[in-house]
Amino acid sequence: MNLTNDEIYGLIAKSFSGELTGEELAQLNAWKSSDKSNLSEYNDYLDIWNHSGRLAMPSPIDLLASLNTTRKRGRIDSGQVRWVTIFVRVVCQFLCRNHFVFHF
Repeated sequence: MNLTNDEIYGLIAKSFSGELTGEELAQLNAWKSSDKSNLSEYNDYLDIWNHSGRLAMPSPIDLLASLNTTRKRGRIDSGQVRWVTIFVRVVCQFLCRNHFVFHF
């Protein structure tokens, strides 16, 4: 059994949602029984999974409002960002041209 970490973590996640096939369940069980640390790691994830059901959001998340807040705080919509971007591009082009002119 030579499963990558990503494959093992995928199997662990599928086991929590009940989506494992018989072959995948056998692979996961073989991994858990191959080393004590594997079983301990699996049990740690299982514990986190079981406790995560107790976490609740205080209210539903308004995705549009969150996006707008993020854009405002990051000044994504402001003209200042546009000018900074244009300035950076112009400076980069200038430096690249001078580099090639002087070195070649």
